[in-house]
Parts: sequence; C-alpha cells; structure tokens
Amino acid sequence: MTDLITIEYKKQKSERYLHFQSTVLTISFLFCFFMLVFAVLFSKFFSQLSTLPTIGVLFVPILTYFGFCNDLLATIVRNDDRRKLFLILNVSRTVIESSLAVILIVIFKMQWMGRVDSIFIAGAVFTFFLFYYIFYKRQMKLNLNLENIKSIVKFGLPTIPLYFMIFTLYNADKFVISKISNSKEGVGLYTVAFQIAYIIQIFVTAFNTAFLPKLYDWIKEDSEISKVRIVKVIYISTALIFVLGVALYLLSPILYHFFIDQKYHSSIRLLPYFIFCFVIWNLFVCFLPFIFYFKKNNYLYIVNGIVITISLVSLNFFVKQFGLVGACLSNIFSFSFLIVLIGTLANKTYQLPWLYFITVKNKS
Repeated sequence: MTDLITIEYKKQKSERYLHFQSTVLTISFLFCFFMLVFAVLFSKFFSQLSTLPTIGVLFVPILTYFGFCNDLLATIVRNDDRRKLFLILNVSRTVIESSLAVILIVIFKMQWMGRVDSIFIAGAVFTFFLFYYIFYKRQMKLNLNLENIKSIVKFGLPTIPLYFMIFTLYNADKFVISKISNSKEGVGLYTVAFQIAYIIQIFVTAFNTAFLPKLYDWIKEDSEISKVRIVKVIYISTALIFVLGVALYLLSPILYHFFIDQKYHSSIRLLPYFIFCFVIWNLFVCFLPFIFYFKKNNYLYIVNGIVITISLVSLNFFVKQFGLVGACLSNIFSFSFLIVLIGTLANKTYQLPWLYFITVKNKS
C-alpha cells in the first residue's frame, strides 16, 4: 500500500489522492485489528509454535501495524515534498528507538523485551503523529471507498508472493546451512558476514526512498530526455554502490577488530560475496518500480515462483558441494537470475535507451 500511495499521488488529483490515503489507513487498521483478535484467540498455539511468550505473540500484529504506519507517514511526507519534516521524522525515530532500547536493556535490565518495548513506544508515537497529520490537520475521515479497495487488492495481492521471495532470498540459506551442515558455528559465521554487508542495503534503501518520486515523475513525462535521465541515474547509482562495497570491504578488518568477536573473524572471507549480492540488489530496486507504476504486478507471480525454486534447488546443491562459500555462490546465482528476469520484464513494460551513449556518439 505504501508503494501504491506514491503511484496514486502521481496519477490522481489532489482530492482523490487524499481520499485514497484515508482508505489505506482504514483498511490497514481493520486488518491489523482482525489479526490482533486472531492472535488473542490462538495465542497459546502461536506461543508454543514460536516459543515466544504470550505477550510476544500479541505484540506481533501491533508492531506490524506501527511499522506500517511509520512507513506510510514517511511516504506521505515525502510525497508532500516536506523535506525537512521527512528528515526530522526519520532521524528522531531512530534516536528515540535506539535511546529507549539502551535505557530499557542496560539500565532496567529488560533484555530482549526492552528492545521490543522501545520499538512499541517509538512506533506508537509516530503512529499518533500520522493520524494527526492526516486526519486532524487535513480534516479527513476514515472511509472504505469500494473503488479504492478494489485498486488496493488488485495491486497488493501479487506483491504478497514478492515478499515470500525476498524472505527466501534473505533467509533460506541460513536454514539450509543449519540443516545440511548441522553447525551453529557455521550459521553464526555466515550471519555475521551478512550483517556487515547489510550496510550496503541501508544505502540502497535510502537511495530508493529519495529517487522513487522523481522516477515516477520522469516515467509520467515519458520523453527521450527523461528516459536518458533514468538510465543515467541507474548506471551512476550502481557504480556508486559498487564503490561503496569496495570501500566497505577495505574497511572491514577495522570493523571486525572493534565490533566483532574474534571467533567470528574468519567470516570476513564471505564478505565479498554478500557485498556483490547487495550491489546486484540495487538493480532490482531500480527495475521493480516500472512494474509497479504500470500495475503489471501479475508478472510477479511468475518471477517469484521461478526465483524461489531456483534459490532452494541451488542452495541445496552448492552448500553440499562447497559449504558456506557454496551458499554465497547460490545467492549470487539466484540474485543474478532475478535481475535478468525482472530487468527483462521491466524493459518490456517501459523501454529505456540503455545504449543511449552509442546513439549520441553516432549522431555527433
């Protein structure tokens, strides 16, 4: 729904867009309320299944809703071009959440529940601000517009398998390693390298957040100049992410020395593989909005099924053959296949002049 909010912002008139916002918030609230009731009724079952205490089970739908509201607030403020407010919200959320976590865990000795409570309190604060920003300031009301609901369902259903695919790409390797090697130490080494490389993903997400509205503007403009701009940005962003990855690898010995327990230092050999995966992931982030904008989400059913199958099959093969390095090679193979597939579909949806520099040279 947060992706759709930005698309509708670019396509609809102001009044209809605001009406759409309130429909999104109404649906999300009702859905998460239903899931909370479901969690309450079956809390014992989910507690046994997940090994979480009952209160932990009940926190899941609440924290999910708060997380959604925080993302929605950032999206709406960004669409409104409130840059200072956008920066303040993102920084203050991080500061409040982190500070509370330190206080609750270190001072009050609340352990993991201290982290959960810090997310809960920060999420509640910014969810309240979202309601204030949308309903009090703009004097809007909750609504369940049938046309908007159909649009949300039609757009949203195909993206559910997308997140299964992302979950598989990010987590299946650890399960397979644990099953095949039966080594907690191996999973630990693998996870540490992944977390260090994930720094790249933070920058990829930040770039996408800033670039997405401008990308939709250029798609809507649909001129040769705007198409060349899109290609240039994709090329430049990928090059910058690659340079950032190289810098991270060169600095990794320092990071390991100061922040990582010595027993995990051997995981540094896995770092280049993960960094390369996240550089590739930047291309996925650049290609996916074309499919979203033109609402060709049905493509995702095909893409997700193929990529999940390839990921699981290649993981079992490579891990058996090469151990931890095999899992990394499987990820590179799966991520690369995903980029080829999603890039082909994105270009079919909206063709771009990828070799524009050759055309310019020939003209000159």
